[in-house]
Amino acid sequence: MPLKNDRVRVPKIGLVKLNLHRPIEGTIRNATVRRDPTGKWWISFQCDVGAAPPKVSMQKTLDEDSVVGIDLGLTTLATLSTGEEILNHRFARRSADRLKERQQSLARKKKGSKSRERTKVLVAKAHQHVANQRLDHCRKEAKKLVSKYGAIAHEDLSIRSLARGKLAKSFHDAAWGLLLRCVASKAEEAGKHDVPVDPRQTSQLCICGRRVEKTLSERMHRCVCGLTIGRDHCSALIVKSRGRRDLELLMSSSVEGEAS
Repeated sequence: MPLKNDRVRVPKIGLVKLNLHRPIEGTIRNATVRRDPTGKWWISFQCDVGAAPPKVSMQKTLDEDSVVGIDLGLTTLATLSTGEEILNHRFARRSADRLKERQQSLARKKKGSKSRERTKVLVAKAHQHVANQRLDHCRKEAKKLVSKYGAIAHEDLSIRSLARGKLAKSFHDAAWGLLLRCVASKAEEAGKHDVPVDPRQTSQLCICGRRVEKTLSERMHRCVCGLTIGRDHCSALIVKSRGRRDLELLMSSSVEGEAS
């Protein structure tokens, strides 16, 4: 699909005018044309931009202690091992009233009528608005993390299974998977390290190694070693320590491979 200024040649259709989101980089290899539920047409270009940038040295990352651990949650979207928090804006809950009104209006429309079709588009636009808000928020937060740290460690969670319980609506609204995908994409683009770690017992361990049993309602971590901090903050510190360990193991195995 060759581009000519603000137009693209689509097979069997010809030149079609388009608004480019950003300049095309590299060589276009493929393109996908689709229509969303609101009736808008989109074209996505797959481009060859060359090799990915080299990864930041793991030794440098560990020496400068630029590893950060993140613990995902529902009260806050994520808590960092530094104690900082990423807000959970609950976009779906904030837009629930508007969506409810439009869905009720749709239910009252006569099937097959033009009015019903127009209302279906309004419902689709309400859903799309929430999805766009989530995507924008996750991309911005992922960019901040990747710009500040050399490696981002996070729990390797089975999010699909978690989103099947009583808190399914809250899990979907938090969009953990979207945030982690954005982090992985931004890290690859910047040559940083995305480190998924074993999620087992991260909320029940202290950084001293002791096991501290806590119910889900307990939001503070108190250990006999004297450490008293937020539950999520402690979990983020555990995730960070496991991320550092995994990076050290990966670095040692790569050194051994080069030596042999």
